[in-house]
Amino acid sequence: MHGSVIWESKSQREVWEGHVTRCVRQGQDINVVFDCRDLGEGQITFTDTVGKQLVTSRFLYFGQKEATQVSVCGALSSRLGLIVFEGTWTDPIDGLGTWQFYLEVEGIASLVASTVQDTPDSVANATALTQLVAKLAPSSFTEEYGFDIAPTRSGIYRVRECSQKSQDAFQYSSWNGTGWSSPQRTIEQVLEQRMTVPTEKLGESFSKVRSWQGLTEAGWHSMVAQIQNRRANM
Repeated sequence: MHGSVIWESKSQREVWEGHVTRCVRQGQDINVVFDCRDLGEGQITFTDTVGKQLVTSRFLYFGQKEATQVSVCGALSSRLGLIVFEGTWTDPIDGLGTWQFYLEVEGIASLVASTVQDTPDSVANATALTQLVAKLAPSSFTEEYGFDIAPTRSGIYRVRECSQKSQDAFQYSSWNGTGWSSPQRTIEQVLEQRMTVPTEKLGESFSKVRSWQGLTEAGWHSMVAQIQNRRANM
């Protein structure tokens, strides 16, 4: 996971830069922790909604015992593999007025987006997709996240069940924003499950998922490139 933050004051002709150290989803919120070398560290929480937001950030300056409450106003957007926030940052104690604030964090892509239609044709195509995913390099995937950390996007992910050992092969499960579907051996089985199991029943297997993995931005691009090459050779 990679991310960056930038503060810019045109009136002061100053630019401060930092990096994101953690980004997790908790319910409908996206919590981001970041730091700025020689200045301090902060935390900000966005609502998982694209568009304008008015939020409060905490920032703890090095050498201080208590964090300040910073007003942040701007817009959250989601691009391929990225979560981006652009807006303004107003810290009541720095006395420098409003700063332009930019935050970018590499998002976690699912193997199959939730927008993929569950049709017999898509299930057939998923057979090849399972084989393709199995051939991706380990670096194409994120670290394994525990069940207590939810994906930021709905879709199909690689998962391990609680009963599995670390050396066992990954399975696949669909995250619908609130819960996991029952893990399956292949992606096509997950799509078949989404076609036959009532929507309200798909998120009832949360307790079976011990950990999960998504694609990194580089992994997503690698998978897309391989799919395009496969189609060109058909």
